[in-house]
Amino acid sequence: MRHDDAFPWPIAREHSEALISKYIRSLDLAAKTGGGDAEYLHQAFKWANNLIERHMDIAYSPTYAGTELIDQGGYYEISAQEDDWYVKRLRDAALEGGRKRKQ
Repeated sequence: MRHDDAFPWPIAREHSEALISKYIRSLDLAAKTGGGDAEYLHQAFKWANNLIERHMDIAYSPTYAGTELIDQGGYYEISAQEDDWYVKRLRDAALEGGRKRKQ
């Protein structure tokens, strides 16, 4: 399944397997199909919920290298904006996909 529409930024090839990229694809799969690997989806929801609880969102730059301890694959946290909260929209769509599958 293609997930190009799940990313609001063009992702550099070297960042396509970053953990955050995998979380985004996992949540996108749940939004589209209501399914996915349960353990990995659980981790993706934990990641998204943590950001939402802290009122944070993510952004991406192919040149962002992260800290010397953690390579975030070009992603970094920013303050969330209620009218354009990417992670919250992604998480909510994944939850809705799961609800539709159960019906």
